[in-house]
Amino acid sequence: MDIIKTDTQILLQNIGVIDPEEISSYIEHDGYGALKKAVQMNPEDVVALMLESELRGRGGSGFPVGMKWKITREHEGEIKYIVCNANDLDPGDYKAKVLVEGNPHNIVEAVILSGYAVGCRIGYINIPMENTLAVSRLKKAIEQAKEHGFLGENILGSGFDFDIYIRVATGVFASGEETALIANLEGKRGEPHHKPPYPSAEGVNGMPTVANNIETIANIPYVILHGADWLKSIGCADNYGTKVFTLSGKIKKTGLVEVPLGTSIREIIYDLCGVAESTVLKGVHIGGAKGSILPLDMLDIPTTYENFKKYELVIGSGGIAVLDDEDCGVELAKNYISFAVQESCGKCTACRIGLKRIEEMLDAICAGKATESDIPKLRELAEIVCDSSLCGLGRNAPHPVLSTIDHFIDDYKNHIKNGACPAVAIKKSKYYKINPDKCIGCTACSRVCPMKCITGTVKNPHTIDIEKCVKCGACFKKCNFGAVEIKRMEVV
Repeated sequence: MDIIKTDTQILLQNIGVIDPEEISSYIEHDGYGALKKAVQMNPEDVVALMLESELRGRGGSGFPVGMKWKITREHEGEIKYIVCNANDLDPGDYKAKVLVEGNPHNIVEAVILSGYAVGCRIGYINIPMENTLAVSRLKKAIEQAKEHGFLGENILGSGFDFDIYIRVATGVFASGEETALIANLEGKRGEPHHKPPYPSAEGVNGMPTVANNIETIANIPYVILHGADWLKSIGCADNYGTKVFTLSGKIKKTGLVEVPLGTSIREIIYDLCGVAESTVLKGVHIGGAKGSILPLDMLDIPTTYENFKKYELVIGSGGIAVLDDEDCGVELAKNYISFAVQESCGKCTACRIGLKRIEEMLDAICAGKATESDIPKLRELAEIVCDSSLCGLGRNAPHPVLSTIDHFIDDYKNHIKNGACPAVAIKKSKYYKINPDKCIGCTACSRVCPMKCITGTVKNPHTIDIEKCVKCGACFKKCNFGAVEIKRMEVV
């Protein structure tokens, strides 16, 4: 796992620091301190503390966690549930995997705290079984918590009983929506349902339920331990705390980065990740598969829920992919629409059929078999799908199309006119070369090359066989001396 260090870390601060398989290591870093504090308080006071902190959900709408707790607690019913979604569904996203593998007791403590505040006895953690290490460590954390009196009957002598169960995630993208997630937990098909009723009133088995994603819930122990004012000292007005982003693409450092809410996209990319001098940036894709593709002049947008709503953006899983001049807006939009077509649950017509028609129109544009009059038709269809779909997948899946039409219209026109856009030629023109004056012969580049096309001996300059190179960029990112350089042949 690659974690880009920042001055402000909450969720990532103990990843790689504590031993995730030893509860004693977690306890040494204030682990279960929040639970010890909470059980000395009335549950209503814990809810009030969370309301005061104004912690917001780190998924889509940013709904206040304390408000969700309050609503669920006030609903009648002897049985209530807590659901934590620890399933990475966006392409390239692995935040949940890192949080569970690196600090499983944090998640266990957070679920227990949620249960105490809401007044329920059962919590579920939804996690894909193919993440075998994460599942193994989570199971061990649950066992250890029981052994130390943090989980089970009469927790810490408080009279509070609570158990956590692991449930297998389906891996279907649509099941990330809370009503689809709950349906999956009940053994039903993971497809969304109309709201209301909301899960806080009728969730698992028709009972009041709090459902949060893992990034949201992982914040809870820190807020309860340190207090509302502490959280409000991080971030900006109405957007307190941090947000974890997954960085990929044409940057020097890739991986997870945690920054205060309100940090601009430009700061994240240029100040924390770095851009090579030879890289000509084109834009940024933000928000995962349902996100928008933005031009460079929009990078100063602060990462707040209000700004994202204002510019019709989606924070989603927090994925940020940095694009350069060899990335084509039309091809990117087509790839994400194709993903959405495959992942649609098929329940509503707008998503099931509308996304497929959008994919077909993009195929025609990419093949040069469309006309410019098809672009407004494509926009109209994308807007209809956004307005008519039942869940967040259909409502947001057309965003890559709409944003590329808005900001990269020339890519569409070039494909229609020439069957391709300049990005195709630029990509073909790029190659990597090792500068012998900078290469110290450390062999790092040759060891990561998947094609074994880099040759050279220790302490002597290396060379790249351009004919064998697949331009994956592994050598460029691995070199710490700037010896691997991006070159371009003349584009004719």
